[in-house]
Amino acid sequence: EFAALIARALKLSGGGSEFSDVAPDKWYADAVNACAEKGIISGNDGMFRPSDTITRFEMAVVIANAYSFLKKEAQTGAAEKFADKSEFPDWAADSVDACVSAGLLSGMTETAFEGLSDTTRAQAATVILKLIF
Repeated sequence: EFAALIARALKLSGGGSEFSDVAPDKWYADAVNACAEKGIISGNDGMFRPSDTITRFEMAVVIANAYSFLKKEAQTGAAEKFADKSEFPDWAADSVDACVSAGLLSGMTETAFEGLSDTTRAQAATVILKLIF
């Protein structure tokens, strides 16, 4: 669902089959593949895991990639305020920092990002609106 929202927000289309677990006849296949073609999503080990929920870390990576796709540059350093920063995985740390610094994402509290928490629909909608406006 999140990939479809991003693809629609950015008006992306096309893209060949990128992931072994995304059948071409699925409703989300075009959106997922378009996002992958533009470098917005990358999956893991050739798989997209379409049935999985998206964590806040994963959302941050997708949003940071979309921000870059839009040719926007974020500042850095805003994620330093999070007490759980030492728990950020290497693959997500820079994206979280970029998104927080750009004002696209915030923590669950003033001092905790809680990146392993699932992304809510409200969080997804809010960050996409901030991305495109």
